[in-house]
Amino acid sequence: MPGKPFGAPGPHRAGGHLAPSTNIRSEPITPGYSLVTVEETTCYSSTEAEHDTQCIITALSSRHPDAEDLINILSRHSHPFEIASRKLAYRRKFATPKARELLDVAEAASGDFSSGFRSLLHALVAGPLQLDAHILFRAMAGAGTNEEYLQLVLLGRTNHEIKAIAAQYEAISRKRAMLAGKETETLRSALEGDVRGNPRKLYFGILLATRRWEDPGTPIPHVELQGDILDLSAALTGELDVDKVLKYFVSASYHRLASISYKWKEITGDDEALEKRIEERFHGGLEDALLYILSSARDRAMRDAMVMEEKLTRSGLRLGKSGRFPLRNIKQEELAFVIVKLVWQDQILEGKAKPNGSGEIYKRGSYLREVDDRYVALLRNNSEQAVRGDLLRKIQQETSGDFSKFLVELWRQREGA
Repeated sequence: MPGKPFGAPGPHRAGGHLAPSTNIRSEPITPGYSLVTVEETTCYSSTEAEHDTQCIITALSSRHPDAEDLINILSRHSHPFEIASRKLAYRRKFATPKARELLDVAEAASGDFSSGFRSLLHALVAGPLQLDAHILFRAMAGAGTNEEYLQLVLLGRTNHEIKAIAAQYEAISRKRAMLAGKETETLRSALEGDVRGNPRKLYFGILLATRRWEDPGTPIPHVELQGDILDLSAALTGELDVDKVLKYFVSASYHRLASISYKWKEITGDDEALEKRIEERFHGGLEDALLYILSSARDRAMRDAMVMEEKLTRSGLRLGKSGRFPLRNIKQEELAFVIVKLVWQDQILEGKAKPNGSGEIYKRGSYLREVDDRYVALLRNNSEQAVRGDLLRKIQQETSGDFSKFLVELWRQREGA
């Protein structure tokens, strides 16, 4: 009989290998990634949406597109649902045969802007799900693969987000295939053509969307945690059991992975942290991907601070390591995508309880401030760098022109900025 596909749920045993837990409820749904389109769930004023949409069209349709008006409107109304209501208003009232979507208008006029501004405009108008699909197409376009883009979109995500992203990718691929007279490419088939070896195994496992979800406010029973840690430790000791390691990183809840990391030294008696063991046993893109998943589980704000440092610094920190990236120019497109996704994360968390048991509720700007705090701590912990100030100041220092103005206004929309 054929075995279960990699990453599929298998039999669990108490005290080892993803043991069953009573701490499993339902996975929360991320706004913008539900099966019902965001446009159908918006409740913003249609009059206001139509007014803003007309202003956006005017700003984009003039002989010299008006960057200032676009910055003003889109930075004030950057929430995914607000953007969706403007897209819906365009579709209902302003669409033309040549430009059926607001994004079509933005793309047709964006040639007059810098590459960074174009990327920022496209990202905001696209919305979370369409942007993720766009980044994946960018990651696998032409020769080579942008592994950082694959990580940004596919790692640290929930099951329903992965399913929605894969479906959106295939929907866009189907439209492209019809125009080009080719076959539709699924996300799995695209990855199969672009990624090789164990990294492909990892991403195929991610696409199965079988990660368990456990409430981060409820501790995992000690006997379960001990069994999982010893099981994973055995896989990383002696002859490396790659499949078993990948199984944990694909299937274990983020709460469980974080708990494994926190208790690793205590239970194994190992002098080195789990992160260090990963660095020793894996290399290249797979090592980076595993560290990205682990940092997503442990402290997402720190992960995002490290990504921002890498995007904003010519020799930024490499995620999860003390080493340095070689000198390179800042890529405006990457910075635009990362900041837009950060701003959206901040907005989507608003009104939700923080998972620290303190009873605190996220307010507008809470997550951006957390990332900013981690960023300053990151610099202080790096003996080679002095504290250079907060992220907003760093963004202002490292960017220029309308692109810089757009980024700064997006960041400043947080409460109390």
